Amino acid sequence: MLRFLFPFLILAAAAWGYQQVRSSDTESAQVTTTETVPLVSADSVRFVRAVPNMRLYGTVETPVLGSLTSALEADVVSVHALKGDHVEKGALLVRLDDTDIRLRQLQHEAELQEIDAQIESDRIRHEMDRTALETEENLLALIRRSVERAQKLVRSQAGAQSTLDVALRDEQRQQLAIIQRQKSIREFPSRQQQLRARRAKIVSIFRQAERDLEHSEILAPFDGRITNVTVAVGDRVSRGSRILRLYDESALELRVQVPDSVIAVLQQSMDAGDRITGRATHNGRTIALRLDRLAALVEPGKGGIDTFFHATEGALPTLGTILDVVVDLPAMEDAVMLPLDALYDRDRVYVIDGGTLVARKVRFLGTHSPETGAHRVILDGRDFSAGEQILRTRLSRVVSGMKVQVETR
Repeated sequence: MLRFLFPFLILAAAAWGYQQVRSSDTESAQVTTTETVPLVSADSVRFVRAVPNMRLYGTVETPVLGSLTSALEADVVSVHALKGDHVEKGALLVRLDDTDIRLRQLQHEAELQEIDAQIESDRIRHEMDRTALETEENLLALIRRSVERAQKLVRSQAGAQSTLDVALRDEQRQQLAIIQRQKSIREFPSRQQQLRARRAKIVSIFRQAERDLEHSEILAPFDGRITNVTVAVGDRVSRGSRILRLYDESALELRVQVPDSVIAVLQQSMDAGDRITGRATHNGRTIALRLDRLAALVEPGKGGIDTFFHATEGALPTLGTILDVVVDLPAMEDAVMLPLDALYDRDRVYVIDGGTLVARKVRFLGTHSPETGAHRVILDGRDFSAGEQILRTRLSRVVSGMKVQVETR
């Protein structure tokens, strides 16, 4: 009998086990379905007046970066500045050998003395020519009277023809001497002009030597800081050789690249005369900034435009330093402020509509970074309706159409 019932007992046990497994799967599926609906928090849309700001990075630069070069060929005698030194305007930085220049100066000075002597000699000669001309004209008058007497004697046959010929020759010689004297007097102005032109040429060469002498001392053109020195004592430099580089510390500015989305806002504010401010931090201290200008060219490959700020309070650090910058944008009316976690990829939020997430494209205007409290993003209010529920809980795998349960407060 037991042997007859044994197969039926096995079938009954298998059926009972199957029913238990099905019941367990159903309960497990129900639990799993319940867990896939996440509990989230949401913010209601409210329109506010907000002053957005953007956290960016800036580089300390300067438009006044001087590269001092040698104006002559000479040896370096001494170097009075090192890389990193602070120097004042007019301070001696490098001295060049001026021996050759001083020798040229002595030569040009001697040439000047020589030409001055020639000018004075020609002036004296002119005065003597004028005095001598009167004497020679008187002598010519005497010779002519002698010619007249000799002609009378020849006509009366009381004198020899040879005496008349000698008198005529003396008259012609005297006339030629007067012509030469008059020519010398008339040429006096042109001779003086030539001599003065030669003197002016020598003076210009002399002054060039003086300038070369001044250039033998390389001085700081402004208060600044040395970035590089390329010469040492004993080096031979030629005209145009770079000596050192320095920059004006008072002209330091901060170059910040802002995204394309706010360029128009910044330009409109500047055109209207509004102040665009910002702040940077360095070594625990805050530096107040003001926008000075926008770049005139958008460089290829960049997603924004360069802006240039100068410090209004505090001093910018060393050239080339990268700073964390917060730029305050113009106030926005009818804006929407949400937690940072509510914004995805800087252009998308999720609206909760009947327990379902709906993705929506938005326009990011900036952030609100208070001294205390949580940072928030500022979005264009035209993308929202008042009272809408916006997902604020950060979900790792969020998609449009996903079911959520809003936490009640």
